[in-house]
Amino acid sequence: MKRRELRLATLSECVDEVQRLHERGYDRAGQWDLAKVCNHLDKACRMTVDGTSFSLPFFVPYLMRFLFLKKVLRGDPMSVKAKAPPTMEPVETIGEPEAIERFRDAVRLLEDPDTKYVDFHPVFGRLDREQWKKVQAWHCAHHLSFLLPRQQQPAG
Repeated sequence: MKRRELRLATLSECVDEVQRLHERGYDRAGQWDLAKVCNHLDKACRMTVDGTSFSLPFFVPYLMRFLFLKKVLRGDPMSVKAKAPPTMEPVETIGEPEAIERFRDAVRLLEDPDTKYVDFHPVFGRLDREQWKKVQAWHCAHHLSFLLPRQQQPAG
């Protein structure tokens, strides 16, 4: 099964898409189900505030910024394959409702104007607040694109 092309411009659109997948059901075009995707996205969103416990070689942010940041900020879908660091891997024991709620809480935290963001993204380097939000929305769309919403059955 092939993943879909998905563009989500804001974090609230990401939350809406998660809710739609939860309510309608979905088929997987990747390895993670909605609980795992939401758990990973929750961790990624919280990284915006808490920072990371991992780092990449010093040249990676410069290279990735040059190669990909403009596309990410535009929301362009890309086929990117990268292994998440162990601290960003989803937890197996969290159920779908809990993972969705944690993701929603993380988005609320990022949308709060009083929340202070860290300055440095581990992959793209220095980002301002709006760039962080766009990068997170792109990241959400990337992972959610592997979950294909089922069509609603007509009432009859």
